Amino acid sequence: MAHDVEMSQPPLLITKLGRYSQRGVALISILLLLTLLATLAIYAAEDQDLAIRRAANLGLAEQGYQVNLSGEQWVVKVLEKDQQDDFIKTAQQQPAVDHAGEIWGNLGPPVEVGETGTLLLMLIEDLHSKLNLNNLLQGKRPARQETQPSNVSEENTPEPAAPEEANNPDRPPKVLWYQIFENLFATLEINPEMVNSLIDWVDRDSDPIGTTGAEDFYYTGLELPYRAANQNMAAAAEMVQVKEMTPAIMAKLLPFVTALPVENANDLTRINVNTASAAVLGLFAVNQPADVATLDQLIANRTQEPFESIQDFESAFAAAGTGGLVEGWQDMLSVTSEYYAGRSCAESGRVKFSMSSLLHKVNEKENVKVLQRERYFGCPAFPKPSDSEEVSTPQTNA
Repeated sequence: MAHDVEMSQPPLLITKLGRYSQRGVALISILLLLTLLATLAIYAAEDQDLAIRRAANLGLAEQGYQVNLSGEQWVVKVLEKDQQDDFIKTAQQQPAVDHAGEIWGNLGPPVEVGETGTLLLMLIEDLHSKLNLNNLLQGKRPARQETQPSNVSEENTPEPAAPEEANNPDRPPKVLWYQIFENLFATLEINPEMVNSLIDWVDRDSDPIGTTGAEDFYYTGLELPYRAANQNMAAAAEMVQVKEMTPAIMAKLLPFVTALPVENANDLTRINVNTASAAVLGLFAVNQPADVATLDQLIANRTQEPFESIQDFESAFAAAGTGGLVEGWQDMLSVTSEYYAGRSCAESGRVKFSMSSLLHKVNEKENVKVLQRERYFGCPAFPKPSDSEEVSTPQTNA
């Protein structure tokens, strides 16, 4: 009997130890479950907080967009007023010119819009102060004149064109802008032959210029293929698609170029000598590279008394010791402007929202037209109104 009692005690001890182990496992499981639930609650709270902040930011962004639209209308009214003033001057046989001293050139500091707490900064930029990339539609050289076939007899040879026919506006114009863009590239220490690729991007044919141009054959051979536009650039940033156009080269060019609509080689935009920087005006000098420091006095005088004609500018330019203007300057320079950029930034709380509008001042009988808009978050570093008067050397800009 004693032997039987001794044999029954070990199973009882093992049973008690098993119960204690089960209780420990259950406790650990409960702790793990509580940890998991706490983690999920934290993530849910974070997601909810992000959703609330996202909704608030979207609301502020929409408010900023609407404020920018109101700023755009403000710019339109300012330009229409300037347009009407020019019409009155023309009717009174007074010179109508566009310059930064007009009201559009200084819209003042940021203003608060109503009681929204949103600040609005507006700036109008004359886009005729920059080189129009779409002017390169003009090409590199004049169209070849048809030669007389060798089998045509002398009696059937047509007579030379009369002087008035030689000046026919329907004839291909002289190639002028190619040289100006070459001067810009050389001044910025960029290979001037890259101008050929820009021409091929905007011209209407598929024939590359020499060995440095680029058409579909080049672009479709890239790792990510695409075709050449063969039409106007919609924005200067489109240059990023052009052959060998690196970010560093883009940063050098963007302060001096823009993209304005042109229909054909007879419909090219001009540079306004009253708003262009000394660096841009220096590109039209016969002597290259031009010493733009010699134009400092011309710029200073222009601020006080804008040029009323391009002939007045030619005289002042020659007097500055630049060697005179390049051939064809009469077809590339002007004292008036049609295209402007209305740049705005709305700051509402922690959200900054910007918009840039391309505006066309057509004529005194039509309202100023909004051709396109670009919207983006953040506010760029707007140039001061006096920057165009102070630039003496080309500078890079990201």
